[in-house]
Amino acid sequence: QSGKDLCRLLLQPNSHYYICGDAKVADFCFESCVAALRSHGNMSRVAAVQHIKMMRAQGRWQYDLWGIISHFNEAKRDVKAKKEASAKTWLLGFADQ
Repeated sequence: QSGKDLCRLLLQPNSHYYICGDAKVADFCFESCVAALRSHGNMSRVAAVQHIKMMRAQGRWQYDLWGIISHFNEAKRDVKAKKEASAKTWLLGFADQ
């Protein structure tokens, strides 16, 4: 029943998912959400992971962690891309002055 409820919540467009704690917990939560979406949302693993990535891009999937998460490199690339975009925007604004 909890997997079904979790899937229903994850599929709502206004739901937010926060993970706070040890990185091992984050990996377990991530895999549990993927499993719930696969089992109860009739999604493939790829579709379930894409759904979670979309939630993250929309600011609806957030972490407050310590330790190393298994999908850390992906999160690191996202942070780097956001920093580069901010720096480029600042630089272009500075160059226009």
